[in-house]
Amino acid sequence: MMIKKNSYDRIEKDLEDFKRVLDSLKKNREQIASTMDENESKIEGVLNDLVEDVKDQLTELREDKRKVIENLKFTENIIENSPGMLAVIDKEDKWIKVNSAWTSTWGWSPKKLLGNRTIEQPFILPERAKDVEEENKLILEKIPSGEILKSQRELLAKDGSKRVALVMEKALRHQEEILGRVMIIMDITEFRKREEELEAARKFNQSLIENLPAAIWMSDEVGRCCLINDEFTRLLGWEKDELIGKRAFDSPFVCRSGLPYMGVGYTDAIRKLWDAIAEKRSVAAGEVPYGTKDGQIRILKTIEIPYGKGMSRLDVSIDVTELRERELEIKRNLVLLRDGIDRVAQEGELSARVDMASLGDDYKRMGENANRIFDVLESKVKELGGAQSIIENIPVGIVTYKADDPERKWSRINSTMERITGYGISEMLGKKIESQPFNTDKATKIIEEQREKYDEMPAFEIPWITKGGFHIVVRINVGTIKDESGKVTEYIFVIEDVTQ
Repeated sequence: MMIKKNSYDRIEKDLEDFKRVLDSLKKNREQIASTMDENESKIEGVLNDLVEDVKDQLTELREDKRKVIENLKFTENIIENSPGMLAVIDKEDKWIKVNSAWTSTWGWSPKKLLGNRTIEQPFILPERAKDVEEENKLILEKIPSGEILKSQRELLAKDGSKRVALVMEKALRHQEEILGRVMIIMDITEFRKREEELEAARKFNQSLIENLPAAIWMSDEVGRCCLINDEFTRLLGWEKDELIGKRAFDSPFVCRSGLPYMGVGYTDAIRKLWDAIAEKRSVAAGEVPYGTKDGQIRILKTIEIPYGKGMSRLDVSIDVTELRERELEIKRNLVLLRDGIDRVAQEGELSARVDMASLGDDYKRMGENANRIFDVLESKVKELGGAQSIIENIPVGIVTYKADDPERKWSRINSTMERITGYGISEMLGKKIESQPFNTDKATKIIEEQREKYDEMPAFEIPWITKGGFHIVVRINVGTIKDESGKVTEYIFVIEDVTQ
């Protein structure tokens, strides 16, 4: 038999009908008695239908009760297992329900909290009691609006520690009636502590960036400037609002030329850094010319660091303009000094002198010293002219190398060696004997065998090949040059062509 689903209104109507039937029976007993046999089956049918309806309604009520109990248990389970501390507060501000999170999180048992008004709760800091009372009044005024009210408060755990809490409250409604409010409290002490640490780190980093003795320029992922520090504006003169939001090539500090310090402008120098970053996928460094607001050029030694996505860049730069100016001055003065020195050293013009009037003040002393050296050199050359002439014109080759030179490179050669080998002095000077262009493998072997005997004044013959391709045999006599203390300072080779 199917169970009928009847409402409470239907039950009440059936009971009312049954009552009317009973009343009618009382008033019409005789008539009923006479017609009992005739109406008995009808009455029995009505009564049976009424009984069935009542049974149906009882079954439905039991099912509804079971569902309500299950829902209550489920709701209770949610409340008890909520990670936040939950409380239900009635219209009189009395705490009527709390969950176990109050005990597990802050140590407060339900017994300590239930029945108290909010201001009476043990987690309220005494020094904050007046403020909490005022805040609570405002909350009670706003609760009927239906919005979720949020606030942050400093509260007390049972162990005496002060905790930072996020408090959220909302009205508890049944249909249109407000029964109280529901409160959820989340402990955000550690989160707030991390926030404070991050904020302190951010402030420190910002202070560090602003006070670094280096210029900082940063761009976002699309290449727009998002940060510059005070040193950048100090060096170039451009204000932050003139640079923030602009891409590098659209910025007013772009200069076409880096002259006289560099042969490229800002655009080419930056592109070179970008190409290096793309190739290495890491940091790139180089010098970049920037235009200042007053129309000058500053050379910044820039380290460009890619970070994040796209065109995000961090440029850290130091000003090397003065260094480059100094280098230019050094080069200019060195050119003047070199011109005078070259005329003496390369052209043999011993009467040449450095032009003192053209030198900067810091270089005049160097010029004076060079001129003194040239004076002494000129006089010494005159003194040695006779002896040098003899050495250059004797019919044997003269070669020397320093005794303390581990590579034994020839340091002095007379012009007779050119006639013997066919090679010029510049082709032989600075090379050791084994590396000379006229040497042969056999000659190298003989030289290595004789080297240990150099201090004994040995003489030996070796085969060479001249620049013209002629095979010759030379005799080498080895001697030494000693200082006043008797220490050997140089080895000297006397070389004679004995081919004939």
